[in-house]
Amino acid sequence: MRLPAELRNQIWAYAYGNSTIHVACRHWANNTEYLALTWKICVYGKDSKPRCTCSQVAATAKVAVPLVSKQFWYEVSGTFYDSNIFHFQDPRTLRALALSNEKFAQRASNLRITLQPHLIEESASALTSSIVGRFKGLRGVVLEFTLSPYELHLLQRKNVMHDASWRSKKVPTIIRAFQQHQLESRRTAVIFAGNSNNGGARHPIAAEGMASIIKGHLLDYHPRRLSKRGQEEA
Repeated sequence: MRLPAELRNQIWAYAYGNSTIHVACRHWANNTEYLALTWKICVYGKDSKPRCTCSQVAATAKVAVPLVSKQFWYEVSGTFYDSNIFHFQDPRTLRALALSNEKFAQRASNLRITLQPHLIEESASALTSSIVGRFKGLRGVVLEFTLSPYELHLLQRKNVMHDASWRSKKVPTIIRAFQQHQLESRRTAVIFAGNSNNGGARHPIAAEGMASIIKGHLLDYHPRRLSKRGQEEA
């Protein structure tokens, strides 16, 4: 702790930052009740392939930052929330965490959310403006779409915010929820996951173009306007 702050922050970044943390719910009760979360820290190698350390903390959404001292916790938690990417493969888990841990929602800076075809409408109900608005410090989001072979036609429909097919998937609703934050371009991305059965691999040019369009919409900042009643409730 006697080292200069710049060196301490670099050490904290090596030890507690610059990783992807997969957040998953152990199980659901009635598909809505949050019970316990599992944090799985995933360190990426030089080839960009995930190599999970399998270090897990499953204790009611508590963050894995040791309580050594007040100063240590303050400095390390800042690095933890600012530099790590929190990956949610089920947006309902993000909703549960946002409602159960206000501190996490206020401080997490980077989110990665997987939107699967069969869950995309449920994702929209979890990623509402009020839920996304709880992430006060959000500066970047990565949306990862996985399209089935029957949905590849979406890559040709450029008018994402008004096209009937995109609207049926509730994608404009999800985009608008994130537009209330001033997201940074370098922290924000859209990915069409690549495998032999989806658009990311079979139509790379179309997928890249659509990813650029959706990212542009995410960066189109529109501050959320609350009614007087909403401001009183907030």
